[in-house]
Parts: sequence; structure tokens; C-alpha cells
Amino acid sequence: MSSGTHNGRLVAAVQSDNNEGFERIASTIGAVVAYAPFGWWLSTTYPSFALLGGVLAVVVGSGPDLLTRIGIPKRWTHSLGGSFAIGGLLAAGGWWFAGNIYIYAGHQLVTSLAAAEYGFVIGLVSAFGHILGSEMTGSEVQPLWPFINQEGSVNVRSLVDLRENEGVNFVGSLSVVAIGSSIATVMIFPL
Repeated sequence: MSSGTHNGRLVAAVQSDNNEGFERIASTIGAVVAYAPFGWWLSTTYPSFALLGGVLAVVVGSGPDLLTRIGIPKRWTHSLGGSFAIGGLLAAGGWWFAGNIYIYAGHQLVTSLAAAEYGFVIGLVSAFGHILGSEMTGSEVQPLWPFINQEGSVNVRSLVDLRENEGVNFVGSLSVVAIGSSIATVMIFPL
């Protein structure tokens, strides 16, 4: 925080660490990374549906935060239970969409059940990926609620910041693991 005077008035400026923007980016990346294996598998047969799923993953990636902003408690939106609910919402949308609009995949008509399953998987995986991304930013979440009532997070920014003791310990541990795994690999698989 810095202060000064402007036209005889005391002025103070506070600089934020922009954690909200970082959390939004990490959550969206988490949603897309969680969707990627399903999208890759889907792209081998139906590339247009895989691309649509990727777009939906980005959109759903902001869903838990949007639900929190409209007043739903974070405990519900940022948990496995919330991920199932978001998957259920997309399943209902897929069911309705395929029941009212003819969609063809290859040479077959997409059934309402197939569209609902597709929507459920995208919603569940993307929302839970968002939650795991939020957990990496230091945001306290309960990812396995209602099954496990434990809250936790990992602040990746402080772990990789060498100005903090946690960062030095993390980078040092990561270096030891990298060197150890390299030595073990050379010993197990000699050239």
C-alpha cells in the first residue's frame, strides 16, 4: 500500500495480487485438462462432437464460480456433489436438445439418452476439473463433499515463488526427485 497527497487530500493506493484472475484461468485450464482424455477418445470417431465438448468444457469451467456469485454456497458448487449436479443440468439439456432437434452422428440419429450421457460426462468432468484448478490456487474447497467433509488447497503460486520458504523447499524437492528419477531410469534402461 502506498500513500501520498493529491490536491491537498490524502490518497492511498492498494495493489491487489490479482488472485481472482489467476483462479479463473487455473479453473478453466483445469476444466479443459479434465475433459481432454474424453475429448481425445471422442475425436477418433466424432471430431465435431469432441470440439463441441471442448467449447462446453470452457463454458462449464466458469459454472461453479457463477453459481457461487448468485448465492449458492461454495461448499455445494465446489465439490463432487456440485459436479454431479452440473452434470445433471447438462444431461437434462442434452436430453431436451436431442428430443427436439434431429442430430446425426455419422449416419445415425443421436438419441436423447446418448445426448444426456454426453452432457452428463462433460458437465461432471469439466466442473470437477474446475474445482481441482481452484484448489491449486489456494482457494479453500471441499472437493469430495458430501462423502468427505475435509477442506484443503495447494497454493501453487507460493510453492514456485523462491522468495518464500515453501518455494525453496518445493523447488529443491522437485529437483531431487528429477535427478533421482533420471538416475533410476538410466540404471533400469541402460543405453
